[in-house]
Amino acid sequence: MTSILQRVSRSLLAGGIGLAVLGLAADARAEDPTKEQCISANEDAQTLRQKGHLQAARTQLLVCVRTSCPTAVRDDCAQRLNDIENAVPTIVFTAKGAGDVDLSDVKVTMDGVAVATRLDGAALTVEPGEHSFEFTAAGYPPVLKTLVLREGVKRRQEQIVFAAIVAPVEQTAPTPVAPVFAPAPPASPSESGDGRRILAYVLGGAGVVGLGLGTVFALKAKSTYDDSGAHCPRGPASCDADGVSGGKDANAQATVSTIAFLAGGALLASGVVLFVTAPKDGGVTVQPAVGMAGAGLRLAATW
Repeated sequence: MTSILQRVSRSLLAGGIGLAVLGLAADARAEDPTKEQCISANEDAQTLRQKGHLQAARTQLLVCVRTSCPTAVRDDCAQRLNDIENAVPTIVFTAKGAGDVDLSDVKVTMDGVAVATRLDGAALTVEPGEHSFEFTAAGYPPVLKTLVLREGVKRRQEQIVFAAIVAPVEQTAPTPVAPVFAPAPPASPSESGDGRRILAYVLGGAGVVGLGLGTVFALKAKSTYDDSGAHCPRGPASCDADGVSGGKDANAQATVSTIAFLAGGALLASGVVLFVTAPKDGGVTVQPAVGMAGAGLRLAATW
């Protein structure tokens, strides 16, 4: 009884395997193209080849070289497929970073479509014609490049050089500095009040000129800095050469403005001190006045 059951089990197992094999063969035959599909694929491949779409033409030719296609069609497609393989251009990208170091962690897009996530020395297969490539790597500004790839050119070598990020000069407002008041030298017995007042006018006039220059350069620094912002569309890290140069110019102009303000303030203060401390030889004098209502200057005339 046991031997009969074993023979029945083996028969069922063999039958199951046979059915599975027959099923796989049937699926394989169902995937084979028909004669009409083979002819259509051959014709479509020729049209695509004439339009320069080599990759799409290659896909069609892989259909009509199947063994289910007529021999004449299959041979014709095989020849065309060989011609396509020889015509499709390939390119190898390498990348260099700061310090001439090799970069491999570089993402590549062609005409807006991602074609590689890193550069490992493998050749990229592309359609012939003009293409726009963008290369991005961490820590570097992206690199844009337009290349014309020609049929039949294999393993074209193209090196991409990433420029180091130049940090723009940070614009800061000039640090307020307390004006330095130069004390007026004590008047000698023979020094007249008129002479002190004339010197006070000269120093005060020079101080006003200095303050004017400081104002002019401050306005110019702000204008230059605002103009440089147009060359930094995505913040300081995206500044081009004009943006970096404009930032440096604005910083230099702000420095000149600060120096002019300090010098002008010091000269003006010295002039005021000389004027109010001049001996009263007669005429009109100016003296500081402090009261309950505030502080100011007091004019006094003597005869």
